[in-house]
Amino acid sequence: MDKDNERIIENCPSLKNISHPPRLWGSNGHLQTIYHITFRGSPPVEYERVYVLNKKVKVAMDIEKTFLNSNMDAPTVIIAPGLGGSSKQHYVRNFVVACRNKGWRSVVLNHRGCNSDIEQPSIFTIGDTTDLRKLFEYVHENYPASPILAAGFSMGANILTKYVGEYHNSMRDQTKSRSNAKHELSMSNSENDSNSSEHVHIPLHGVVSISQGYNVKTTSTFLPKRRRFYDYGLNLKYLSLVRKNRHLFEKEEKIVLRKVLKTCSMVDFDAQFTIKLLNYENVDKYYENSCCSKYLPIINVPTLMLNALDDPIIPEFQVKPLYDIVQANEKLMMVTTKYGGHLAFVEPESFFDLIPKRVSWMDKFALEYLEAALNNTK
Repeated sequence: MDKDNERIIENCPSLKNISHPPRLWGSNGHLQTIYHITFRGSPPVEYERVYVLNKKVKVAMDIEKTFLNSNMDAPTVIIAPGLGGSSKQHYVRNFVVACRNKGWRSVVLNHRGCNSDIEQPSIFTIGDTTDLRKLFEYVHENYPASPILAAGFSMGANILTKYVGEYHNSMRDQTKSRSNAKHELSMSNSENDSNSSEHVHIPLHGVVSISQGYNVKTTSTFLPKRRRFYDYGLNLKYLSLVRKNRHLFEKEEKIVLRKVLKTCSMVDFDAQFTIKLLNYENVDKYYENSCCSKYLPIINVPTLMLNALDDPIIPEFQVKPLYDIVQANEKLMMVTTKYGGHLAFVEPESFFDLIPKRVSWMDKFALEYLEAALNNTK
């Protein structure tokens, strides 16, 4: 094991006390996930809304107010929520509160159309990193003394790790430009913004990826075959956004809204809507260009990837191919737990309790890792 990772692990006590799920129901990944979706609460959080411009599109970010204009040198955590997510999601608010309790600033990306309005025919996608890049630029410019950390959840973790591979990779540190690195990887992403700001170096000290699938195509094809309930629920997030902004998408000649609104899976939605809006030739090409997996080998920032093996959306067979990549890149650390579901990782107050704590094990461990990674780079 890399010496840096050894030092980081030494400062993560949660790794020595892996979460024990609540008795009777906590060892079922479906029940943990349903609890996370339906019952898990979160305290109120006050945000300051800030907009940045990505080409002609306004990107909405929310900054937790406690350290908005104070503790300017306190660490800042940039948060990328899951599919259709925003600063309103309870798992995001719980994580923001945990950051606040440590004296850290939180900046949350609201995916396009989620907890924000869109003025042009565009929506969030599973692999576009340009909105996230604008958040990094904003934090770097407005909090220059603040060390930057980042956390991604589910789809947001795919976007985050893809971003890290694009902008913070070993090829770049070997004096190769990002454009050369992209050429060598044969990655031509039509969504990427090619303005000069992408060459600005923004220090990043640590990254956490939680409950992501790492292979977009595998996840998207697995869900409609084996997990239709989850696939249908996730697709509803897309459909609600399209319905809300129907007046914008009706103007797109390539898109037939009648067919789009009848889709029952994310693959069908992408085939009827996303690839036409983004001018991809087919769904496979869209998934290939949206996936973070080709970038993981060149990531040059301490990065934790956390998955539960009983995750009903990202099952164990999707996680196993990552083991070889992690072993080959000393900056990556992979932690898998037997239980935890999707974005849940709940634990009881004591061994005999059925009721879980509000703060999940993943929140505690993620912050321990980020703090250890930050201290290790000082």
